[in-house]
Amino acid sequence: MPMPSHEFFPLGDIGHLRDDAESEMLISPIKKSVSHGEQGDVSQQTPAGDNKPKVLHNYGMPEACKKYSDVSQQRLHPSLDEYFRGLGLKVRDLKAPSHQGALRLDAGASLWPTEGHACVMLPVFHQPLDVVLEVRDRAFEGNVLHYVENWVPNMALHLHDKGLIVKGGSIRFVHLLYEVE
Repeated sequence: MPMPSHEFFPLGDIGHLRDDAESEMLISPIKKSVSHGEQGDVSQQTPAGDNKPKVLHNYGMPEACKKYSDVSQQRLHPSLDEYFRGLGLKVRDLKAPSHQGALRLDAGASLWPTEGHACVMLPVFHQPLDVVLEVRDRAFEGNVLHYVENWVPNMALHLHDKGLIVKGGSIRFVHLLYEVE
């Protein structure tokens, strides 16, 4: 079983596509929101009458986000393929994520890849952000280790068996989820 991992991958000159994605996300309606501790598919409408504060918001896949995602995936494919093979991860189809969506994660919330999956997150922001990566310590059951990383807007972030916590404010990104064997 591969160890928990994370890696940043350069996206190259992607600023105009990221800018378009950000502009479209700012005016797009939220399709689904979930609260702390909720799990599951964030692709359906939020149930009415749920009064818990929402911390993860799914905008679906607005057209500009889809274009940003498509171009980024093409650019990242060779690097991700080599990287995943080096980790011993067999990705079912690197050209077709099992899920993709434009998401916003609010302060204090954490996001973990679904078991049996690895995720790649494409930034939809302009300024570098400090994020906390967390990993469950396999040597000590229940212990969670935290690492602060600086995520810059021209780098995609890959997570496998690690969670992401936003330190303050909120963060927008395109979330690509890949099935691994």
